[in-house]
Amino acid sequence: MTYPEGRLNKITNDLNNYLGLSLTADGKTMATVQHERLSNVWSVSRADERLARQVTFDKDKDEGLSGVALAPDGKIVYTARVTGIQDLWMTNPDGSGKRQLTFNARSNFSPEVAPDDRSIAFVSDRSGSSSIWRMDINGDNPKQLTNGAGIAALPAFSPDGKWIIYQFTGADNKPTVWKVSAEGGTPIQLTDVYSGKPVISPDGEFFACYYGEATADSPIKIAVIPLSGG
Repeated sequence: MTYPEGRLNKITNDLNNYLGLSLTADGKTMATVQHERLSNVWSVSRADERLARQVTFDKDKDEGLSGVALAPDGKIVYTARVTGIQDLWMTNPDGSGKRQLTFNARSNFSPEVAPDDRSIAFVSDRSGSSSIWRMDINGDNPKQLTNGAGIAALPAFSPDGKWIIYQFTGADNKPTVWKVSAEGGTPIQLTDVYSGKPVISPDGEFFACYYGEATADSPIKIAVIPLSGG
C-alpha cells in the first residue's frame, strides 16, 4: 500500500497461501512462508501398512481431501478439484482408468458406495444447500434425497442398501442423526440431542455416534442406538 494515497499493489499472483511477513533492514526485500497444500489418495493393506502405495498424483487438486470411498469391487471414489470445482471421480485400485462422475453441479463430496456396488450416496450443494444425493455408480441418474434449510453430511448406507443414515445440522446449529430411504421419501429423525458422525453396525441393527455436547465437566460420549430409532 502506498502512503499516504492508500493505493494497493498486488505482489503474489499464484494460488498458494502466504503465512507471516518480514522486511529486510533496507526495506527492499520481503521474506514470507509459502504454504502449499498437497492431497492425494493412497491405498494400504490392513495386514501390512508398509505396503501403502500412492493412487493419485495430481498437484493442487485436493484429491480425496473431502472424501474417499472404497467400492466392493475395489474401485475408489474420491473428491478432486480438477476443474476448480469439487467433483466426484472414480479410479481403479492401481490408479488407472480415472473418470469424472459429477459435472457442473457445484460442490460434491463425502461419497459412500452402496453395498451392491450399483450406486453412490454423496453430499452436494447443487440445489442451494448441502443435501444428500444418490446416483448410479457411473454417475447417471442423480436424485436428491433430502432438502430444506440446513446442512446434511456424512452419508452411510445400511448393509442391505435400503437406508442412508446421515448427520443433519439445522438452523439451531445442533447436529442430529437422521435416515432416509435410498429410493427417496420423508427423512426420519433418529436422535434429538447433540449428536453426529453415525457409523452403522455390520448387522445393520444399530448405529454408533457421538452423543452430547462436550462441557468442562462432561466429555463427549459415544452412544449405540437402534437404527429403527428409540
